[in-house]
Amino acid sequence: MWSYKDQMCLMVADMLEFVPVSKEIRQTAGSGHKLRLAFSSASGLYLGVYLHTPRQGQFCMFQLVCAESNRYSLDHISSLFTNQETLIDFNFTLATMEVWALWIDDENQTIVKHINFEHNQAGQWNPVLVNPLPEEDLHVDDEQDPQETYLECLFAPGNFTVAAISKAIQILRKGTGRVVDLSWEELRKEVTLTVEREIKSTTNEYNVSQEDFRQLKIENWCKFYTCCLQYQETLSHPLALLVHPHTNMVCLLRKGFLSFLASCSLAEHLYLVPAERLLTEDESIISDDVDAASDAISLVQCLRMIADYISDDLAYLMETSCYHHQPPERISEQILQDMIANDVDNIMENIQNKLHAIRNPVQAIGFLLGEMDYETNMEIEKTVDLTQPLNVRMNLSALYGSVTASSVVCQAVCKISATRFLICRDLLILQHLLIRLGDMAFIGVGQLLHTQQELIPRTAQMLSSYYMIRWGSQCLASAVPVDML
Repeated sequence: MWSYKDQMCLMVADMLEFVPVSKEIRQTAGSGHKLRLAFSSASGLYLGVYLHTPRQGQFCMFQLVCAESNRYSLDHISSLFTNQETLIDFNFTLATMEVWALWIDDENQTIVKHINFEHNQAGQWNPVLVNPLPEEDLHVDDEQDPQETYLECLFAPGNFTVAAISKAIQILRKGTGRVVDLSWEELRKEVTLTVEREIKSTTNEYNVSQEDFRQLKIENWCKFYTCCLQYQETLSHPLALLVHPHTNMVCLLRKGFLSFLASCSLAEHLYLVPAERLLTEDESIISDDVDAASDAISLVQCLRMIADYISDDLAYLMETSCYHHQPPERISEQILQDMIANDVDNIMENIQNKLHAIRNPVQAIGFLLGEMDYETNMEIEKTVDLTQPLNVRMNLSALYGSVTASSVVCQAVCKISATRFLICRDLLILQHLLIRLGDMAFIGVGQLLHTQQELIPRTAQMLSSYYMIRWGSQCLASAVPVDML
């Protein structure tokens, strides 16, 4: 540590003293190491050091201690290890005492994890679910219009950036004319015109049948879509990780845009966390009652088995039934019958075995529904923290009143509702399985009746509600003229 004022060295610390096996790292060139600082008036100055070795990475967390006569030392708080190799960036916050890290894996996929560096004896990192790129191949049914199918995916909120679509237009135009400052609706029209020109230039050469013309439309739209995907992948390359010291908001700085990370509720966390991590989940976080926590984990495992077994056609059946306001109870029962009839790998038997391991399935279902139900008496803090500096409060007010904030909130709501829709869908199917098993479910007549009369209607109502919320969050807003009532 150097003093700018006195132009002298105040402290030297050998990081290898904190490495379990330092001989190997001493003999390798020092590359890939990183250092980050964080300060708070209450805690003082903290240092986070990442030490890179070919076999593993190590994060060392320190607190700067000042003794008399300007003598400084480092108080070692913890060491965190990881097997990920290519670290792009990391940061940490003193508000929650967490380290956030950003990696790129061998398949060029973005990986984000976080961990508490003060209280984590197991050294277990928490994974972050990063949105993948849109699907590479879009399936167009015979009754669907290829143009509408591709446009719906291209302009679905959060799928593609304006820059990626604009670049693809330029490529198809052979670089003639730049696409600048177009609204979302104008860009949609420009995409349609560009692809239609490509189709027209092909069909002018010869007469084609209606079937061949449809195939030409699919090929040209697929060509444009692939081009958009390539540019979106380039723009999605992560560059840095930002953690706001006052709000703990975490952002990924990418080559072409900024990604915001939103926290998951308990139900979403259990449903989305990797299977191997679910087996070692800390039950005390779920409930003080160990049996209730174990039942909740087993219930989620059943839901995930159902989710893995549901085919795309059956999933689409539930989507369309919600779209047409059909009763979800009837459709879920139909899906269950189809799953049982086509069960060739004994998946349903495995689900039943896991279901029998739950001590009180009705209580576990009620607990999970309660975690997803917004009809609670939650007290929401509406006041602004006046202890924060004025410039911080002004910046936060500008952020949360901006177009960016409305987009972030809208996409977060869409993600939450989409996940909870899937949980409710699988939960509804599982409850119909309970009813179907009857006495074999070992839960008693009273609980079966409670499931049929109370839990199933409640689950169906939540399923329809979250479908509606997801649909609303994906709709494009139209600007309303000021002079209109």
